[in-house]
Amino acid sequence: MVTEQYPELKANQTYIKTMDAVQTFENMVRTSRLIYNDSVTKLNREIRMFPVSMIAGMLGFQQRDYLVEQAAKADMPSMK
Repeated sequence: MVTEQYPELKANQTYIKTMDAVQTFENMVRTSRLIYNDSVTKLNREIRMFPVSMIAGMLGFQQRDYLVEQAAKADMPSMK
């Protein structure tokens, strides 16, 4: 919204680099969330199988929840 009011800001190199860095960070978070959720899926599957379930129960292993993506904030600037 700010960039629509100030078109010269959109052309500013510092602004462009900052928005690229934000996009890169968001992609890294998204990738990390996918990796974590894949690991949780494997863990949850393994601790439900016999005989692993007995050992996992004795050692205190429990099923984990998935990380979910939060809804995008409406006030986040867009480069479109």
